[in-house]
Amino acid sequence: MESKILVIKIGGSILCPDLTDSFNVPFVIEFRDQILHPYIAKGYKFVITVGGGQLARKFQGRLKEFSISERYQSRVGIISTLMNAVCFQSVIPEIAHQRIIALDDYLQIFKFVNSKTFEKTHVLLSCGGYKAESSTDMDAVLLAMRIGVNRVISIKNIDGIYDLDPRVYPNARLIEEMDWEKYMQIINFANSHNPGDSWAIDPVASKEAMENNIDFVVVGRDLENLKKVLDGKKFIGSTVK
Repeated sequence: MESKILVIKIGGSILCPDLTDSFNVPFVIEFRDQILHPYIAKGYKFVITVGGGQLARKFQGRLKEFSISERYQSRVGIISTLMNAVCFQSVIPEIAHQRIIALDDYLQIFKFVNSKTFEKTHVLLSCGGYKAESSTDMDAVLLAMRIGVNRVISIKNIDGIYDLDPRVYPNARLIEEMDWEKYMQIINFANSHNPGDSWAIDPVASKEAMENNIDFVVVGRDLENLKKVLDGKKFIGSTVK
């Protein structure tokens, strides 16, 4: 399959940081102009998985208030990621595949993602749907495995993985590189993901990535910094491998 394929996970915290803006169209335009168009011109293709952000958390939180089961909390989260994916697609219709990989598509991923996927398109969008017990990190991992790519680039509202929560501890240290065992230690060897959880990389996806030799690069929303990742230059962020 195409060798110059980039698998990128864009966190919901970037695309839907709050409900007043609902969807961050300016960021997607910036991403299109600074990343997609220039790198497509260099021969790259993109698989972009999007998270749900505050759209998902708003609905999940409301259901949680009334003790609605996590099954339904997960469902509204998954559907929220689809909404963000459709909004993302609306900004790049001329370069995006018409189909968004979502919901039950993950159960038949070999059918929907194959050697012909990128023949006439440059960007394949995906969102939540593999299983309720994981986040869209897991969906990105599954797509990387299917395509044969050994790296997922995750764009978040924080510029990497810290040894402590930097929102609480001013002396928290950014860890530039670590193995999966070290990352598991940082998240206290968590092995599950609940609706609304926020991780640098969710524990379920982490286990799958570790078992399948897939690296995660976690960076912030600075696109000049992202270009350094894509160009193989020194960047600000964290690599887990």
